[in-house]
Amino acid sequence: MSDIACALFVRDGKILLARRAPDRDKYPGCWDLPGGHAENGDSVEDALVRETREEMGVTPRRYTKIAEIPEPRVSDYGPATYHIFLVRSWEGEHWLKDGEHTMFDWFTTDEAASLPDLELDGLRPLFRALT
Repeated sequence: MSDIACALFVRDGKILLARRAPDRDKYPGCWDLPGGHAENGDSVEDALVRETREEMGVTPRRYTKIAEIPEPRVSDYGPATYHIFLVRSWEGEHWLKDGEHTMFDWFTTDEAASLPDLELDGLRPLFRALT
């Protein structure tokens, strides 16, 4: 079972989402939350900080775990749990640092919840709850 830390960055009533590169093995071309797998005995909190720093040059400073979402496509991607962290304070400004994503964009909660190509449908109620 994989544990995946996901950063739900919120600023001025908007959510930051990342567009996955089209060549990714999992959920290619979909909008998702930045983050990644806990590795080598890391806690999901450690993974949150490491992965956002590696992927986008941002270090979360104030965050709270708000949800866990099981992998909806176990037959395709194997068992996993997505640990969602609400991040309200961070250092740095996002930029495309590796090839995992092709762009970042800020969305209102309604816009984000309505995206047809969102990686996890389980994120929709979380986005709506932020209004």
